[in-house]
Amino acid sequence: MDWNVAAARRGDDQPMLDRLPKQCVTCPVRETAICGAAGLEGTRQFGKAARRVDLDARDRVFTQGDTTRHLFTIVAGVVRLAKDLPDGREQGIGFAVPGHVLGLRPGAAIGHSAAAITPARLCKMSWSQLEGLLDRFPPMERRLREIVAAELEAAQDHMLTLGRKTARERVATFLLDLPREDAAPADGLGPTAVAVALPMSRTDIADHLGLRIETVSRTFTEFSRLGLIRQYSLHRLEVLNTRRLAALAGGEA
Repeated sequence: MDWNVAAARRGDDQPMLDRLPKQCVTCPVRETAICGAAGLEGTRQFGKAARRVDLDARDRVFTQGDTTRHLFTIVAGVVRLAKDLPDGREQGIGFAVPGHVLGLRPGAAIGHSAAAITPARLCKMSWSQLEGLLDRFPPMERRLREIVAAELEAAQDHMLTLGRKTARERVATFLLDLPREDAAPADGLGPTAVAVALPMSRTDIADHLGLRIETVSRTFTEFSRLGLIRQYSLHRLEVLNTRRLAALAGGEA
């Protein structure tokens, strides 16, 4: 009998959880990752074949021009994506946070580089092994298609941000997209306040948004003055009113 079906009839998931690799049991993105689409048996098979990779800040995941042989799922930390320009400069093109997937085109030359900007943990799976799992667990393939579609939509949204939005709208959009911290907002804040991590530098943010670093810093200061954000440190702030910031990001304020 299928392991998932048998456990479901017992109404008890614990025996299945006990058989998962340790890193899968504690994985914070398991439910939304490719493996999670196929239930605990699919996760178990994926976890047996995958390898955990721990990176320090500035460690490379891959370099532009490498051939895609592995799929990487970001489990913790932030990875910066960048493209080398012909004149030797580097252009940031995005950030990958927990739940994001890298290496979606097997066998192709990678058109950008990826490097951790914080300590990071990744789940690394070879495409040769993954293709076998996709055949065995069709829900994984469906989840992979959903991820590819979401990546395309995100790229289109970023093109809109760069091409049509003002500096204030770009920074507001960026802040709304930052990963939210688990901790609740500070006492006394309203229901639309959220705490967010800000692991990237002002230079990285400016590069990502197509702005000068002075413009980014000036906009942060303006948002603080308007009561939209409160920054506690270089890498942590609170968005005090997500509704107002969303309106500003959409050009309504």
